[in-house]
Amino acid sequence: MENETSPGKQVNDLFEQRKALQAGSRGLKNLGNSCFMNSALQLLAHVPPFVSTVINTPESVNSNLPLSSSFRRLLKMIWEDKDSGEVLSYIDPSFFRTIAGSLSEQFVNQQQQDPQEFLSLFLDGLHEELKISKDVQANAFSNDSIETCEGLSPLEQEVQQKSSAAWKAYIHENKSIITDLFHGQLLSSLACAHCKKILSYTFDPFVFLSLPIPTRNERFFKILFVENIPYQEKVSCDAKIKIFGVKISKYAKVKDLKNILLAKLHEKEGLGSLKEQEICLAEVRSNKIFSIYDENKDIGIISKEDDIFCFQIADCPQDSSQMLKPTTTATTTTTTAEPSNNPSDQSSTGGALLPPPPPPTLALGRGWVKIGAPKTPSFFKCVHRVITKDNQSFYFDGIPFIVSSKSSFQTNFSIQLEIKKVIQSHALFFNSKKKDWKKRDDESKNKEKDGDDEVNQHHENVWEELMDDNSEPPYVVKIVNTGGTSCAVCAFSKKCSGCLLDEDQSSLSTDLSKPRLCLAVEWKEDVWNEIFDISKPVAIPEETQLDQPLNGKQLLSSDNMAPNKLASFHGKEVHMENGFEEEWKEERLTLQDCLDQFEADELLDIKRSCPACQKEVEVMKKLTIHKPPPIMIVHLKRFPPMMTSYKEKIDTYVDFPLNHWNMKNGYHCVAVSNNTTRTGVSHYTTHALNHLDKKWYYFDDVVCLESTEGKVKSSDAYLVVYSSLG
Repeated sequence: MENETSPGKQVNDLFEQRKALQAGSRGLKNLGNSCFMNSALQLLAHVPPFVSTVINTPESVNSNLPLSSSFRRLLKMIWEDKDSGEVLSYIDPSFFRTIAGSLSEQFVNQQQQDPQEFLSLFLDGLHEELKISKDVQANAFSNDSIETCEGLSPLEQEVQQKSSAAWKAYIHENKSIITDLFHGQLLSSLACAHCKKILSYTFDPFVFLSLPIPTRNERFFKILFVENIPYQEKVSCDAKIKIFGVKISKYAKVKDLKNILLAKLHEKEGLGSLKEQEICLAEVRSNKIFSIYDENKDIGIISKEDDIFCFQIADCPQDSSQMLKPTTTATTTTTTAEPSNNPSDQSSTGGALLPPPPPPTLALGRGWVKIGAPKTPSFFKCVHRVITKDNQSFYFDGIPFIVSSKSSFQTNFSIQLEIKKVIQSHALFFNSKKKDWKKRDDESKNKEKDGDDEVNQHHENVWEELMDDNSEPPYVVKIVNTGGTSCAVCAFSKKCSGCLLDEDQSSLSTDLSKPRLCLAVEWKEDVWNEIFDISKPVAIPEETQLDQPLNGKQLLSSDNMAPNKLASFHGKEVHMENGFEEEWKEERLTLQDCLDQFEADELLDIKRSCPACQKEVEVMKKLTIHKPPPIMIVHLKRFPPMMTSYKEKIDTYVDFPLNHWNMKNGYHCVAVSNNTTRTGVSHYTTHALNHLDKKWYYFDDVVCLESTEGKVKSSDAYLVVYSSLG
């Protein structure tokens, strides 16, 4: 069965959806680790005054300027009107990269590079070409006006006059559209550390405002706790599904993180009997458990982009290698259902669910033996797999969960029953309309209905099947690989989507000892929607990348610090612990925090003579933005200079304004380059504002999706472009 969320099919679907293209919303083909270049080009392509100047430059001017000529050609392709003929949804920038390779060989060697470094060299290359063109200079926006000195103190007037003189001298040698739009001026001053008297000052041009991110010795995690109700208990209420915030030293272990959360569950949720070995922390991607964190590892293995779940595992044995089972004369049988590729033909096997058999009472050494191979895992990862109505494909949905493998008496049957108990409690959580299902009058329940009432009765029966422990469930359980897409029992060549897990009450299937498997709870789409009260489809997340299924509902946002983005799932509110938002506000940084650290006094390891103190004194250095450029490129310094591992990346969330950033000029954000880093692999994407329709768009190489302001700010933000023009 073909998974409808495969990357290839996603791309094809996106291209079909984008036949009617808005000018400026073209993706760029990845030419082999060229996402850094694509992200940088999308930034520049969405700076209106710069784009209009480059595009409107006469062709004759660019004839002998290869870099600006190729860039002009690329911009015209990006902004080509959809009514001007056949327009591709993405552009192959091979012609541009060939020319850009003249800037540095590193940009054509198919290795990942930095978009900030690329932009620096590219803008410098454009500047060198365009500053010799008098026609371009004549039409360019001018940034060399002299500011008035009225109302300033004598020292301020002196500084202003020297600033203007320094800027005029710089522009005289470096006049171009690049300096007019992107270059600003920094004031670097040295002052006495004692009396604060200014000892000297200089002026330096800048293109990037490289801001440090204040470091902290603590990290803040948001974790979604998913309760499992043990199958020995009757399900009478919905499971606890709640978001917790945990602040912990960045040098701590995963085990420390888990213990702090456990203490909160004991104190705030009345789960005092919950033990450390009964919960585990895991990363969830696309509605599947991607990995379970090693408790002995540093919390540095957890990325800010990870969606962290805490799963409760009832009666989880501490040592899965010491599994026990009773010695009997009966042979252990394993029944594997024949694979079926037609979901409509698949039904639950065996009879009605009955209470599990009582556990054996034989003591160790009297009928019990340790088994070494095969080793059954101590728990099974479970996912919800939903078959589409046409029975041609499936997708993953809902919250995954974990069921335990009891060390003594676990059987296929008990696993099935435990799965049902978990689903019952989750269904009660999501389907609030059904919480009073037990209170219905028996007469109305048995009343004959017709027409639409027959459909309603069918839905009621489906709910009854799920909630009644003695009824067959409205789903089947299959043994699948960890990806959830194919069978873990059959050879891949058989194209089996998963063998049914039978309900053997006397043994545990040896198929469950196979490595890298999980259990797929498979639903028909109409039944799934009814059970979990899904009345309408959820919109595709704008920032979804190609390795994420487009129809997977995401509970936790990729922005791991924004509380307003993680409070709902399937339209059901997910509560946050008391104090979560306050902790988040204390944890977050703002762009102003970064700017304050940039402009903070720095004590130098030198001494100068102070005329006021009349002695050698320690000196303080201070940087100030004296002349902001019309186009400000803010560079958030997420990568330490001597960085040796991706774990050293600073992934702190920095809240930056999208509008009305007042720094002498009134700025509004026009584009953001994002960096995501997982397991050592960096990837760059872009959010950009289209000046024609005033909408935000998300660019991920060839993919371009309409986005919203709420998606723009994240802990991935790396380069932020502001404009004070228009």
